[in-house]
Amino acid sequence: MLTNSVKKYLLPIAVVSLLLSAAPLQEISATVIGGYIFESTSSEVFINFFVNHNYYSRDIPFRYTHQVEALEMIHRALSDQEKIQDIPILIFPPSQFFTGPSEHTFISLKNDCSTNPGDYGDAKLLGACYEMYIEEEPSHNNLLALTLELQKLTLPDQKIEVSNIEELKQELSQEIKKFQNITLHFDPILSPDGKLQLLTVWKDGRVQFQVSNQILDTTRTLETLQNYMAVQPTWSPDSRYIAYASLDEIKIFDVIENTTKTIALSSLFEGAHIEILITFEISENKLTFAGDTNLLADYKVYEYDLLDHNVTPLAVENVDLERWPKEWENVSHEIKYRYEQFSNEQPTEKTNEVPETTPPDPRPFQQQHPDYIDTTGNLIDWAKVLFVILSTSGLGTWLIVRSRKKTEWRIILIFLGFLLITTVALFTIIALFPDLSL
Repeated sequence: MLTNSVKKYLLPIAVVSLLLSAAPLQEISATVIGGYIFESTSSEVFINFFVNHNYYSRDIPFRYTHQVEALEMIHRALSDQEKIQDIPILIFPPSQFFTGPSEHTFISLKNDCSTNPGDYGDAKLLGACYEMYIEEEPSHNNLLALTLELQKLTLPDQKIEVSNIEELKQELSQEIKKFQNITLHFDPILSPDGKLQLLTVWKDGRVQFQVSNQILDTTRTLETLQNYMAVQPTWSPDSRYIAYASLDEIKIFDVIENTTKTIALSSLFEGAHIEILITFEISENKLTFAGDTNLLADYKVYEYDLLDHNVTPLAVENVDLERWPKEWENVSHEIKYRYEQFSNEQPTEKTNEVPETTPPDPRPFQQQHPDYIDTTGNLIDWAKVLFVILSTSGLGTWLIVRSRKKTEWRIILIFLGFLLITTVALFTIIALFPDLSL
């Protein structure tokens, strides 16, 4: 019998068990704070960005990678003029998963600094540094103004709050002009035929792409994207097209025609998406592209015809890219294969794979073709064999005619038999040894 002390816990336990059993099964995902760190080439500028898992807009890595290099140039110029100390700058942009020690943007001079990787890895000790906590958009002009404001920090642990960054930019407008028109070049990509080079050009917080011909010493600037790039640009295998994209649009530049086509993505991917993927399948004159629809959990996949400029959906639900190869350039045939699960037409699977060819056999001919070898290990002279067969058949026919002195019609019959035997022998040899050349 249950005691009263036990009974009083049974009802709550039963209720909780019933609710848990009735609740739908869902994937439970805990929050994992990732501190992504973008470091300049000379380790003078760091941007420490916080996000849950890898759920960040895919333009951020490009934006911050370019930004730290530009700020490094400004840092070096100011430190060379002894306007600031030659110590690193550590920047914390706004994030819902990280709260700074102030409600306002501020800069400070600290004796002990370290990066914060969140739940990923270990911190990197920097020693003395300038720290920035920015609550506004971490645009280039905002970060440039805050970097110039570092000149006012002269004492350890000194901190300056910036309640209105627009007023600060107005106050520093003359100094900001000195650092405008900074131009940096990133990630040169050679065309497959080796004739052209594609460059990512950063200038004052915006990116453009340029195609240069080193031999002819010519450069073409491509149309600017709406918003920041979100994927590495790519050449088509035949070197005719260049595809580049932001989260809002894809542009395809035709090197031969010198024209650009634009694919607007807002109507294709409803709601917010944080990733865009592109790849060419030039054997079919197609550009295949995909975008996530649910924080990288589902994707929609489309195909753009480079000739008639039409966009066709390949897969629009339940598409999971986790099973696909990480090398996106090799994934277009996988898209079509997985699309068969969502299509009633069951399209034929097509691949870009080159058929395997059998390498040459390095062994001697005698070892490769033992049937061509006689008992002494020498090549069989099939021409002599055939001559012996023909001679023997002819001689036998002549002997039969001479010894038996058959009538004329029997001679004709025997001659036809000789021709039949010879023909059968010849075709048998050809069938058994197709590579034989007499």
